[in-house]
Formats: sequence, C-alpha cells, structure tokens
Amino acid sequence: MKSLISKVLATSALAIAFLGVSTQTAFAESTGCEINGRSVPCDQLYHEVRGFAGIGIALALVCFAFAAWSIIFWVVMMIHLITHKVENQLMWIVLMFLFSLPAAIIYYFAVKRSYRDTPPPGQIPTGPTPNV
Repeated sequence: MKSLISKVLATSALAIAFLGVSTQTAFAESTGCEINGRSVPCDQLYHEVRGFAGIGIALALVCFAFAAWSIIFWVVMMIHLITHKVENQLMWIVLMFLFSLPAAIIYYFAVKRSYRDTPPPGQIPTGPTPNV
C-alpha cells in the first residue's frame, strides 16, 4: 500500500513539474498558447487549466494525509507490539515489517482492541477497589 501511495505521489509531483515546464515553454513562445488543439491567449492559459491544477494539488494533499496517517498508525501499533507481551510477538513483528499497513490494521483488530482496558505491564491498575 505504501508503494502504491509513493507511486501516486511521485506521479503527481512529476505531472505538476511537467505542467510548470510546459507553461513556461508556452509563455516563452510569442505566437500564443494551445490547449487541446485550440489556440488561446497565453494570458488566459491559467484560467483555462486552473481547475485541473487544483484537482491535482487536492489529490496530492489527500494522498499525503493518508500516507502520514498510515505511518503514524503503523508506528503506534509497533510501539504497542513491542511494549506489551503478545502471543506470537516475533511473528507479528515480522508481519508488520513485511506488510506494514495491512498487518497493522489486522493487528489492531486481532490484538490491540483486547488491551484497551488492560494497563501496560508494571503499572498498577486504578479504579474502585473491591470490598473484602
């Protein structure tokens, strides 16, 4: 999943760079600019393509936000895995490194949710004490 996201981000960056180079080339020509085979004045070029640039930037920002969330989620799951005694801990560590986000999501639902009410090792549970 991370490789797909990095490919999308790389493609978006390449497209934005290409757009920048092509508009610089278009403005450098004195004969005018052309969009989809039709001639437009170069000073109106921005108004013709700004919607597409906005979509590209918005898509890149969404992909970046998802990638950041994925990395943070993966790190939190790894910290939980390392700091708690978990059955098959070595297997989970290997799976987390090999399959990152899918393994972190599976780990969350299979293991971490059962630890919500359990304090970390070494911490004394707080709450009402039973009457003896």
